[in-house]
Amino acid sequence: MSWDTFTKILLDLKSLNYKGAIHPYLMSEPLTDKGFDNLVMTIRKIFPRNRILINTNGDYLKSVNDVRRLINIGLTDIIINLYDKSNEHLVKASGIKQVKINRLNGLRRMYYNRGGLVNERPIRKRPKGQCDYVLSKMYINYLGDIILCCSDYLY
Repeated sequence: MSWDTFTKILLDLKSLNYKGAIHPYLMSEPLTDKGFDNLVMTIRKIFPRNRILINTNGDYLKSVNDVRRLINIGLTDIIINLYDKSNEHLVKASGIKQVKINRLNGLRRMYYNRGGLVNERPIRKRPKGQCDYVLSKMYINYLGDIILCCSDYLY
């Protein structure tokens, strides 16, 4: 997404007096973005009171100090998904109130075929009921387009 599109979206939200959370990365690892710090600080400048959160696999976090740095630039919530033991050192970060650690050792047990886009036979049947995210969240892709579902991999 271009910087102009990004800032236009933020300013449009500001003009609507948006009070909700901002989760700037729909898919991919946010910490691979070289402009990550600037992006978060820009959001924080425009939205001084809103929640700003990311999900990360923790691969780019080498110490608990890296986690603290992310909080200092403006993140209010950091969800670290631990897929293996390589980031076990980050469990210490769970003592920081803004950090939630997800241990995903049982990832295959909770895997299911979202929207029929996975060719493999699903391990778990599709959940019954509806997804309420479409009623409470809005997703904007890298082009600046609104998409209906966070699992829309074909946008």
